[in-house]
Amino acid sequence: MKFTPCDKNPLYHRGNANDPEHNGVRNTYFPLRSGGLVTLYQDAHVLDGMMPQIELEGGDKVFQHEKCWEDICYAILEAHHLIYLVGWSIYHEVRLTRETTRMLPRHQDLTLGELLKYKSEEGVRVLLLVWDDKTSHDKYLIKTVSISI
Repeated sequence: MKFTPCDKNPLYHRGNANDPEHNGVRNTYFPLRSGGLVTLYQDAHVLDGMMPQIELEGGDKVFQHEKCWEDICYAILEAHHLIYLVGWSIYHEVRLTRETTRMLPRHQDLTLGELLKYKSEEGVRVLLLVWDDKTSHDKYLIKTVSISI
């Protein structure tokens, strides 16, 4: 597998084929922006030393495994303006930190719901987009109707 940045891929030199004005996907909440970063995770939480070392192209660097939930906790605690969570299933009682590998700001031991409430009380705008898909509710091989939120 090889990562190719969009600006190096000839398919995207003229932007999105469905968007002649090059504004990204139409009718979305946020406009198209450049310079975004993506972090790849093996799993939500992995103990140090559990993942194999993966040499990157050229052999002079090793992929640095990160901790997804710890990174999410840190990002929420450091947010100043907006927290926007999108997900199929967002469980408010989960604790994002297990054994931390770096210093986190105060309140790292709160549940996800408590963290979001705390940040909203600080004045940070907290938005959740949780969808409820029909396939979320299969019970005993019977498909139930999706729940409206």
